[in-house]
Amino acid sequence: MNIWKTFEALLPRQEIIIGRIVSVDSANNTAIVSLLSTQQIVVKGTGEVGLLYLITNGIISTEMPDLTEYNITVY
Repeated sequence: MNIWKTFEALLPRQEIIIGRIVSVDSANNTAIVSLLSTQQIVVKGTGEVGLLYLITNGIISTEMPDLTEYNITVY
């Protein structure tokens, strides 16, 4: 028995992303979100353009506070 694999099986398998809404399509209930990496993705849900949101499994879940963002590289 691999203890690490057993531990990993207990963890939730959700993709959690933080991004800023760039545009909203109310007709389709979707939004284009810009990630910290500057990549843009389409997610389900709508919100206010320019604000940060928490995105869980491709769905906008909640608004995030607008704090200073840092991008770091860990070697």
